[in-house]
Amino acid sequence: MLHASTRKLIDRLAEMTELSKLDWTETEDGQISYSTEGYSVSLTESPNEVVITSKDGKELERASAEDLAATQDDEGQVYAAIVAAMTAEASRIARGTERAISTLLAGMDTTADEAPTEPVEEIE
Repeated sequence: MLHASTRKLIDRLAEMTELSKLDWTETEDGQISYSTEGYSVSLTESPNEVVITSKDGKELERASAEDLAATQDDEGQVYAAIVAAMTAEASRIARGTERAISTLLAGMDTTADEAPTEPVEEIE
């Protein structure tokens, strides 16, 4: 079972990640990480786990895959599913996927605005 404060942290991380309010980064070992005030939260993908560390790298808590699977939120959703969804979205943020898609879409909008407005003659 997850500690109540750990559940609260995961809930808030998931909410803020969904709103794209957190600056997730990718570490050299492939984990997704968010750091603030001298502490870090890392998300692992296989298996999905949440690891809280101090600024000197000391592990303070680990929400294991087993704990996540054994704990439900107030709506009956297991934390394993919450963390999996959060990890997928955090990975997109950390790897710059959303920024790249926004840039590509903006480029397409610009290109569409510059497209000729006259009809193209058909060749018979």
